[in-house]
Amino acid sequence: MPQSQPITSPKSFAKMFYIFASILAFATVVFWGVKGFNTGWTKTQIALIQKDEITEIDFITYQDAFVPGIDFLLGGIASAIATSALTFFVSRKKSYTSSKK
Repeated sequence: MPQSQPITSPKSFAKMFYIFASILAFATVVFWGVKGFNTGWTKTQIALIQKDEITEIDFITYQDAFVPGIDFLLGGIASAIATSALTFFVSRKKSYTSSKK
């Protein structure tokens, strides 16, 4: 019967870090895409051009909105890479456990 490794083994920690890093990278790209694929810097306000009804002159107003930019995307991807790089610091020595019968 194959024995499963305990949850605290270095291999399982490395696998958990890889899975978390993959989810983080995927979620970052999806969130950035859903919010509009903005290739500029992250914005917290959007400029709206409106027209005065009486004089018909255009003017700009600002609306609060979060639009993630390329810096948000690169930060999320860099965080995912750093998370997966943590696995290099986990000891990969094989641990032997004594089993008493």
